[in-house]
Amino acid sequence: MRKWRRRSPRGALSDLDRQIIAALKEDGRVPFARLARQLGVATSTVRQHYERLVERGVLRVTATTDPWALGYGVMAMIGLKVQGKHLEEAAQRIREFDEVVYLVLATGSYELFLEVVCKDHRHLLNFLLEKLYRVPGVERSETFIYLDILKEDTVPVPKEDIPLPPPKKRGARQGGGEEAA
Repeated sequence: MRKWRRRSPRGALSDLDRQIIAALKEDGRVPFARLARQLGVATSTVRQHYERLVERGVLRVTATTDPWALGYGVMAMIGLKVQGKHLEEAAQRIREFDEVVYLVLATGSYELFLEVVCKDHRHLLNFLLEKLYRVPGVERSETFIYLDILKEDTVPVPKEDIPLPPPKKRGARQGGGEEAA
């Protein structure tokens, strides 16, 4: 028996899109055929929705690694105060550091927030002294060492219709950077 689903305006997330995203958040490797059976639709329908979501930049396929399992014993968030005239250059230099896994431009007391992974406290100290503090324009920082990660999740799927971005041009990267694995 066919299941009818509410249709969304063209270019918006449908109920099926939301269900596919939710299922992939639970298990990103679930086969389309199994997902289609669970959702009561054809495998080709799941594939078409998936491809559209990837094309529009709603979904990105990445491998998530566990820093602790890879031998990184210290993770930290660092708030960075940077002189305005050096902000863009500083961000470009900082994004190249291997230890940096997340970098954002923000408002408030700090212009940049970066998340870093280090083997141990000595590695973190060396990163701060030999790399971060040598970036032109860095005025001060505040380092928050993680004791434990209590929640790690992706962006929640909105319940209401929202417009999807237009399809991305082939080869274009959102934000202009490499994706972290």
